[in-house]
Amino acid sequence: MNYFEPIPIDGFPDTTFGRVFHIFGKRWKEFLWISFLVYIIGWAFAVFTSLVLGGTILVDGYSVRMRLHYADSNPWHIVSFVVESIIYYGFACVANAAIAWLVACLYLERSPRIRDAFLRAVRRLGALLSTLLLATIVTLTPCLFLLWLQLHVVNSDIFFLIVQITTWLYMLYITIILYHLYPIIVVERENGHCINPWKILDRSFLLSQKRLLYILAVLFFWFLAKLFLTIPISLLRQMNTYNDGSQKTNTPIFYIASSLDTILGIFFMTMDSVFQGVLYLQNRITKEKLDNIALSEELGVDCAIDEEDNDYVVMSKEDASENDASSGALTRPM
Repeated sequence: MNYFEPIPIDGFPDTTFGRVFHIFGKRWKEFLWISFLVYIIGWAFAVFTSLVLGGTILVDGYSVRMRLHYADSNPWHIVSFVVESIIYYGFACVANAAIAWLVACLYLERSPRIRDAFLRAVRRLGALLSTLLLATIVTLTPCLFLLWLQLHVVNSDIFFLIVQITTWLYMLYITIILYHLYPIIVVERENGHCINPWKILDRSFLLSQKRLLYILAVLFFWFLAKLFLTIPISLLRQMNTYNDGSQKTNTPIFYIASSLDTILGIFFMTMDSVFQGVLYLQNRITKEKLDNIALSEELGVDCAIDEEDNDYVVMSKEDASENDASSGALTRPM
């Protein structure tokens, strides 16, 4: 399959979803392992945070819905919740970036290791955090301004409705134009260095232009698919409620629903990242005529022969040089 041919729009959504699940199917174990390992590490940190700050685990950031349990308004519980949320968000960023890099490598028909995907993401961790912090500020500032207007200037039901609709449309627009952040951070470089956060936001904005409806359509159909897959969980939760609507705990149905919730959450996080990687590359192929030579140069990777299975694996140039010096393995540029 020639991945560097634009996906035809006339067969949407089958063509786009077919490409995404084709890429996922090539290395589905590696994709899921990345998300699962990040989940385990994040959970361990959350447990440690809970032991230090007190209270119970408040957030499962990888489930379909983040579950919040407030026993009271204890400040330490709030601090614990904030810290755990940051931990989950940080580890999720690493997983998203690693998966996006893995997708780019698969477009070059290479066989990357999970270790190399994590190394790439960790090396770009500074750019990840600074860019996402800037994106959060850009996203929330207008929303907070509208909220301030509603509370202190114009306090009416009509204005409240306008604020709600405007905020929702604005958040949807921001989601679309910043959809390519993770792939840009782990793939592209400028003069051999990571692109600065402002340029990353601008780059994502430019890539999304004239593709807004396409990205929106993909997100909409993927949202419907996720909604359909979560129906069993909703039914189980409905079966496991008291008359007042509250959830029963410590019941078999509760544990089954919670387990399915987390499993689907890990799967959805994985697929969300695969979608981001594929759409990023396809938009570049369509708009910039991206080819395998240009992509391999941007990734800055070499291929070394894996002596165990006689296959080529992707590694960074630094790792390839160390491998060549220590073991004499053959290397060749992409």
